[in-house]
Amino acid sequence: SSADKGFAPAFAELGELFLKGLGGEKSKSQAKKLFEMGVERGDPSACMALADLCEKNEPEKAAKLYKNAASYRYPPAMYKLAEYYERGIGLKKNIPKAILLYEQLLPENPRLQESIDRLKNLGG
Repeated sequence: SSADKGFAPAFAELGELFLKGLGGEKSKSQAKKLFEMGVERGDPSACMALADLCEKNEPEKAAKLYKNAASYRYPPAMYKLAEYYERGIGLKKNIPKAILLYEQLLPENPRLQESIDRLKNLGG
């Protein structure tokens, strides 16, 4: 009912149910539609979920979606976007941007310091 009322986060949650087949039949296509509806409403968790679906076959689309979700300071998307910049997946490799994103995540995940140091040693 929350999705019927346009509550953006409900689309991602409902999409996950369809993706996993919880409460009904599995439907990747229905999940994707729901994630897209959440993205249209500006929900970072829907962006992340749709990016995860696109990651394997559409890395450029996934990168764009991770960027969108990261713009909301959504930590899981910031981490994935940093990985994409670090490895040049779906966008141009950019070590300084990867370092910047990892540094923003450092307060909640101190173990990222190892990644930051490694990238800086590579000349980032």
